[in-house]
Amino acid sequence: MSNTKEYDVRTRKIIDPDRRKALMLLSDESDSDVLVPVLREKRFRLLGMTSDLTQGLELMRKHKVGIVFLDEDMESLELEVILNQIKSKHPGFSVIMLGAQVTKEKIEFAFAHGAVAYLVKPLRPEAVIKSMSKFSLS
Repeated sequence: MSNTKEYDVRTRKIIDPDRRKALMLLSDESDSDVLVPVLREKRFRLLGMTSDLTQGLELMRKHKVGIVFLDEDMESLELEVILNQIKSKHPGFSVIMLGAQVTKEKIEFAFAHGAVAYLVKPLRPEAVIKSMSKFSLS
């Protein structure tokens, strides 16, 4: 393993390699068309993109820390179960929820179960950037 550290010229800080990772659990790959460029711009490393929940949880177990974009529109997703599982078994991951048919109740539910942000689909780059602002190197 190399001791080389990644440096952000803009902020003049070393990038924490354990924090700047993201994983996408998406029902629709078209959402990645917005997410991937934003992740690159914000200097996040994409751990993976899948519509398979089991595979996504395995990636979280393997990498331990990062952001997970969780699409509530994924088939067979029991939102309460998966949010509680991420919170208890993968506490190093912050969850940003994605949803097409959003209600106040869904948003409150997601936040009550550990989500840090909720994005409405179709995704807009500026909304994704704003939701990720707490993960920036400031």
